[in-house]
Amino acid sequence: MIINPNILTIGHQALEEDLCHTLMDIFDEQEMTEVIGVDGRGKMMTGRVVYSVGHDSSHFNKIMDWIDPILPKSDDYSEVSHMQLIKYPTDSCMPFHMDSADSEDTATILFNLNDNFHGGRLIVDAHIIQPSTGQMVAFNNSTETWHGVDTILQGERYVLALWFTDPERFGKESMTEYDTNTESGSEGKSFPKVILKT
Repeated sequence: MIINPNILTIGHQALEEDLCHTLMDIFDEQEMTEVIGVDGRGKMMTGRVVYSVGHDSSHFNKIMDWIDPILPKSDDYSEVSHMQLIKYPTDSCMPFHMDSADSEDTATILFNLNDNFHGGRLIVDAHIIQPSTGQMVAFNNSTETWHGVDTILQGERYVLALWFTDPERFGKESMTEYDTNTESGSEGKSFPKVILKT
């Protein structure tokens, strides 16, 4: 398996402020249908509210149309394997971690959708990044790169998060086909907005 050198890219005002508000509205319009209490491993997600956007949903296609022109163009960013809109309420965080949900992740992009909160700095391999509205933070090798989000001290932080894979690297035809496997029962659809907490 090929692993490219680590590259951290920060794009200030990569998204227009109006688009950031539209994305936050999409998140806020989702019905809260379920609260999940997660065990030991879930401690990493304490307090976040997550809307997972499936590949065949209208939101996924709209969002991809909006952001595709500004996504990095390299094999690490070949295909979006997972997309989430995330809200970090006051007192929530994402402790330092390396992505482990999917061993075939090749990169991560986080779009900060607002900056009217205190705390919530993003840390990627010792680089401390103060979020700003519309900012894009992209890094490859996310399964080998330490990253996390400081505790939100006041307000709410909104993020569009994308994880990528390179199907050719892992000998797969398409991650989209993998994600829409009907055996899983999800059929690639969007999942309800849920609170992840311990």
